Amino acid sequence: ASEDSDDKISKLKKLLAEVQELSQKQEDAKAAANLVSDAKSDQLPKHAAHQQTLKALTQDAHAKAIPLAKNAAESLAEASKQMSKAADTLAKKLTAPRAQQAAADALKRAESELAQEVATLEKAEEQMAKLDALSKKVSELIQDQQKVQLQTAKAAQIPDAEGKRQALAQAAPQGKLAGQTEAAAQEAAQTAPQAARNLATASNDMGNAKKELQKPDAAVARKEQGRALENLLTAKQNIDQKQEELAKALGKPEENKPDLLAQASEQVSAAQLLVNKAVSDLERPASLSDLVKAEQEKLAGLVAEKAKAKPESAALMAAKAATKKAAEKLESKDVIAAIGEMAKAQKHLQAA
Repeated sequence: ASEDSDDKISKLKKLLAEVQELSQKQEDAKAAANLVSDAKSDQLPKHAAHQQTLKALTQDAHAKAIPLAKNAAESLAEASKQMSKAADTLAKKLTAPRAQQAAADALKRAESELAQEVATLEKAEEQMAKLDALSKKVSELIQDQQKVQLQTAKAAQIPDAEGKRQALAQAAPQGKLAGQTEAAAQEAAQTAPQAARNLATASNDMGNAKKELQKPDAAVARKEQGRALENLLTAKQNIDQKQEELAKALGKPEENKPDLLAQASEQVSAAQLLVNKAVSDLERPASLSDLVKAEQEKLAGLVAEKAKAKPESAALMAAKAATKKAAEKLESKDVIAAIGEMAKAQKHLQAA
């Protein structure tokens, strides 16, 4: 949980306690005023002064509620309004049971609304924690799927028995990933239904790829793997969107994400280009992270060179920023996000 969301929840809980205390005091004030007999009506102006004090406290609670809970703020405003009416009536040495009761009812509504808001935010915190864990899991699935695709692509380039042997060797890891992705789909069912559907589809694609690898037919398997990767990336995008929605509800500052992984389609294209490049030199096969790093450095160099000729270009400045972020992502071992930033940089470079 972030400090921002914790702070919002703690503020709401504190305000709820204040309103609960106000509610009890209003009930007591109403009861005390109603006990005053007609013969002692001269005492009612003192009750009016007490009602004004409660009104001031309610107005203070209302001001606190405005940025935290709109419905509760409206109820507190109504309570304050009814207290004002009650105070005016009591000052005239008349009892004000209706206005005082209306104020008490409005305070009770505010109590209920604040309690509901606290419960909603606490549930959102729980969902955010689950989404964070799910997001990491899907990122790992994406990286593992890309590794299998890389090996499958290499196998497709090797003729005869050796290529078939290498393709067949990828059937087991592909099948394992299909099972892990199905498990992730079930985990996402409650917190991110759309992501769950895309994960289930990705798992099915992986299952189809496994069948092709068992034949073995690496070329056909690659098509199924490509669809699986696209669905994985789309699921990651769904999760990011859900996280952003919850972050807004929790009052968390918006993170500067790379257009939700620079859009899944762009990332799939970038990943496929890297896979194709990886199989171009079978004598010195590169790991995916090494390959991405090498491409990032080349892209950064190209952007820097172009920027020298057009130092005022906004598109090139954006491309430069994206390549820098890609380098940072690679430094933190987040290959998936790095590919997304590189796809974003390429887009800006083309626009320049």
